[in-house]
Amino acid sequence: MFTLATSRTTSFTPLLLLLCLSFFSSSNLADDNMTVFSTSSFDQSYQYNSTRSSKTTTYSDTDGSPSENPRSKDKFWCGNPNDPSFPLNSEQRPALLSRPLLNLRCTPKLKPYVQVDDPAISSLIVDAGLTYYPIEGAIEISDKVKQLEIVIINTNTSQAITAGIVAINTLGNQFQFPLTTVGKPSLDSYQILCQAYSNDEYITEKSVPFEYLPDLAHKGIGESVRVNSESGTIMVTNDKGALQTLIPFGFAVDYSRNYSASQLTALITTLKDLNVNTVQLILGTQGSTDVAQLNRFLNDLGKAGIWIQYDMRRIYWNQALVTSHINLARQHSNVLLYHTAMEPDGHAMEAGDICEASQAVRQNDPYHPVSITLSCQDYNFSNYTSGNDIILTNLFVIGANQHSAGGATGSNSIFGSFACDKCKGSFLDLVYQIRIFRDRRHALGRDRNMQIWGVPQANPPPNSATNFNVPTGEQFLLMCTIYIIEGAVGLMTWNEEMQFSPDLKEAVQTIGSSLPQIGRYLERPQSFVPLPPVNAYPNDTFIANIWLNTADQTILVMVANLAPQEVDWEVKPPLFKFNSTSTSTNQLQLSYLYISQNSHHPRINQNHDQVSLKGNLNGYGFGAWIIQAKSDADKPTPITPSNQ
Repeated sequence: MFTLATSRTTSFTPLLLLLCLSFFSSSNLADDNMTVFSTSSFDQSYQYNSTRSSKTTTYSDTDGSPSENPRSKDKFWCGNPNDPSFPLNSEQRPALLSRPLLNLRCTPKLKPYVQVDDPAISSLIVDAGLTYYPIEGAIEISDKVKQLEIVIINTNTSQAITAGIVAINTLGNQFQFPLTTVGKPSLDSYQILCQAYSNDEYITEKSVPFEYLPDLAHKGIGESVRVNSESGTIMVTNDKGALQTLIPFGFAVDYSRNYSASQLTALITTLKDLNVNTVQLILGTQGSTDVAQLNRFLNDLGKAGIWIQYDMRRIYWNQALVTSHINLARQHSNVLLYHTAMEPDGHAMEAGDICEASQAVRQNDPYHPVSITLSCQDYNFSNYTSGNDIILTNLFVIGANQHSAGGATGSNSIFGSFACDKCKGSFLDLVYQIRIFRDRRHALGRDRNMQIWGVPQANPPPNSATNFNVPTGEQFLLMCTIYIIEGAVGLMTWNEEMQFSPDLKEAVQTIGSSLPQIGRYLERPQSFVPLPPVNAYPNDTFIANIWLNTADQTILVMVANLAPQEVDWEVKPPLFKFNSTSTSTNQLQLSYLYISQNSHHPRINQNHDQVSLKGNLNGYGFGAWIIQAKSDADKPTPITPSNQ
């Protein structure tokens, strides 16, 4: 648990428990080919339907690109007016029910499975949560029903492939079965049916697509990239042929600029020096005029160990270009995923074109996920996210214009503002946005198949077109920490000229070298416990999260102070067994990944099996630590990034 974080000058609000992972032991409930695990249970879950709306899109006469709705240009952003003379958009939220509904969900553990996977093992994650929102597919259930018998059926054969028992109001129940019971590898998805019974009485069912794709050989595709629905993380194949977790971190590169070969080589050197592992490669409006150079650049990035988010934001409406570039990109083993559109919600772009681009990826390269970047809190969220596996949230809170276009009105819940929808210019804006995104994906029943990445601000010095301030290194690290605490499993940012102040460069290098260690914890099964309804701007002044790694018996703790005042804090992880051979009373040690300037390292307090971490942070301070066992021979050497 987390205790109150108290300021030295004022009394702060109690900390909302964000997520506390607890793992229960596995139990065999059926045949040898099936095991069910339960990773969490919870008292209530909340779900929420977003309102759908649409805008008309016009197209440019020059290159056929979609343009903003003329009514939106300089007048609307995220569907909200920049001018008080325009009518407001209003959205009604469904009222909570007096009784909870059963919300049964089934999700393949990996998307996709491929022919090279072990044919003896595949998994389906079954969530049997309760919700007080009237969402589609949720049903009433008697209070007397405490558990469900789940039967998993292959609809192609109408045969049950496994079965087991799950408790009501639990998440993360894992059903394992051989891939061979699904069928032969195919480019067409199989349909798996999850049926729920109570005392042999039918309750409800859910159908889910199950992707089991053929081998990549002779398909012109470099490597398959998976999304792990247990953790939300991306999995790639390492040089030993095994799957491993990757937490993407990197910068956007505008490939429409005319780079020389030497400039591209220098760019790769810069990226490696920054400790980034991913590049968001933005194509020009005509794709690439020099395909040979593009292929060489992609190959050189791969040799440097850098993955690619293949960005089609400037061509997604051109199906011929999209298809040709998918066929080019998929040949490279370091292509990680595709990106369809940048902030289409802010500009009220036509969602149909984006869905068609996502569908083109599914048809031509189902081996890679698809992503999109959104700016608004909740404008056509369901339409824009449809067909996308990963959603990037893009808010620029540091030095952002806190007024609408022309400074006519303030940026608030009514009037829109470019780059920071409904923002207050606080780091809490980031917290609010990602919580809203998590809330909306839950409302859509996509907790496990829509993942969220953050876009921490790292922009270059301001020019005549913008008035954003350049973040300091401390501010950049704080933003990254906030995103990870709130559930982001990837970080992508931008700096057009790749020019950094010394402290910002050091911060980028620090988070880049820390993420591989943080990834060891983010890859663990997460419960995806829904947040309470996000109805108001948060007033958190301190946020924290913990991750338990049962594999190596360590704990990751990350904290952030969102107030300017100094704060004392304490975090109490749940009971956890550390692997210690020490005969000393003090069996634990603390190592750190990074910490804000002028903040103090916390201390470990042990009382039998109960462990707590107490510390002090300066205003807007942050930190990340690992709690681990030590032996008598251990040296108290902290884990530090190479640049610290």
